[in-house]
Amino acid sequence: MIEQYLAGKLAQAEAEAFEQHYLGCQSCFDELQFRHATAIELRTESPVSSRNMAAPWTLGRTWALAAAAILLLTLVSVPVFYRRQNPEIVQAPIPQQSDSREAIIAQLASVEAAPYVPLTLRGGSGSPASERFQQGMERYARRDYAGASGLLEQAAGLKPDLQPALFYLGVSQLMTDQHDKAIATLSSLIRIEATPYLEESRWFLAKAFLKKKDLASAQKELATVVTLNGSHLAEAKESLEVIRGITNQ
Repeated sequence: MIEQYLAGKLAQAEAEAFEQHYLGCQSCFDELQFRHATAIELRTESPVSSRNMAAPWTLGRTWALAAAAILLLTLVSVPVFYRRQNPEIVQAPIPQQSDSREAIIAQLASVEAAPYVPLTLRGGSGSPASERFQQGMERYARRDYAGASGLLEQAAGLKPDLQPALFYLGVSQLMTDQHDKAIATLSSLIRIEATPYLEESRWFLAKAFLKKKDLASAQKELATVVTLNGSHLAEAKESLEVIRGITNQ
C-alpha cells in the first residue's frame, strides 16, 4: 500500500483512506517518516532546485511523485525534521537567575511557530476541507497567522478528524495571542489516540499556559514532553528547572 501510495497509483478514495490510516498506525507512520528523513538529509547534503529534483529514494521518478511522497512532510513531520536540521530556530535564551520573575516567565513563554514547507499535494484541489487547509497554510507560510486561523478553523469544521488542520490552527491561535482557544484546540488534538502530533501539541500547550502565567499547567505539559523523549527533550528539561527555581523562591 505504501509503495502504491508513493507512486500515485491509488484511487483518490483509497489514498485519502490511507492518509487517515497512517496518522494512527505507528508502523506505516515510521516507514513514511524514514523516507522523509532520508529525503531531507540528501537534499541538505546536495541542495538542488526542488522543481527539478528526482525523489532521492527511487532514482528516475518525476518531481510529481516526489511531491506525493513528501505529503507527510507537509502535514505531519515538518516540525520535527525541520527543527532537527535547523535547531537554532527554536532555541530560546535560557533565563538568568538575576532576571525578575515576570521577565523569566516571558522568556520561557517565547515561541516560534511550527515550520511549514508548502508543497503541491497529490490530486490537486481535493475535498473542501483539503482546499481550506491548503489556503490556510498558504497564509501560515506567509506568517499571516490571523488569516490562517479562520481558514484552518473552517477546514477542521468540515473534517473534525483532520489532525494537521487542528495542529496548525492551535499554533496559529497561539501566535495571535488567542491563548484559551489554542489550549482548547491543542487539547482536543492530544485526546486523539496515537496522534503523531502528541509531543508538538504538548509543547505548544506548555507555551500557551506560560503565556497565561499558569505555571502549574505548564509544568505538567513540560513533564509530559520530557517523558516522550523527543526533539523538545532538552529544552523542556531546562524550562522545568527554571520554573521549579522561581516557584521555590
